[in-house]
Amino acid sequence: MTVRVLVYATEKYYSALLISGQHSKKIKGPLKQAGELENTLKTVIRALKMLKYPVEIELITEYSIFSNLQELGRPEFKNKSDVSENIDLWKELFQLIKQHRYFNHFLSNKNQQISRKFNVLKNDCLYKR
Repeated sequence: MTVRVLVYATEKYYSALLISGQHSKKIKGPLKQAGELENTLKTVIRALKMLKYPVEIELITEYSIFSNLQELGRPEFKNKSDVSENIDLWKELFQLIKQHRYFNHFLSNKNQQISRKFNVLKNDCLYKR
C-alpha cells in the first residue's frame, strides 16, 4: 500500500494531507513560530507518526532537500546549513522513514492533480481556515 503525504507549513501554521487509496486524512493547526523548513520537518514527522504499520511513502513538499534523506548519516550532508540547525529533527525523521518499506520524495509541482491538492493545503496555512 502506498500512502501519499502532502505537507505545507509556514512560520506559524501547518497543514498535511495523507492519502491512501480512497481514504484521506487532513491535519492542520498552529505551530510555535520557527522557520518554514523547521516547521515543515515537524509536520512531516507528525504526519508519519500517524501511520500505524509499514507502508510505501510518497512525501510531497516544496523542499528538494527531502530527496536526500538516505544520505543523512554522511558527513557532507550534516554540514549543510539547512540540516545543521535541525539535526535532531532530521534524525527523528530518518528513523521514522526506516520503519517503512519504501520512501520517495516529490516536489509539489509534480503533476496537476497533486498541485491542486497542495494549493489547498497552502491556502489552509496562509488564510488559517
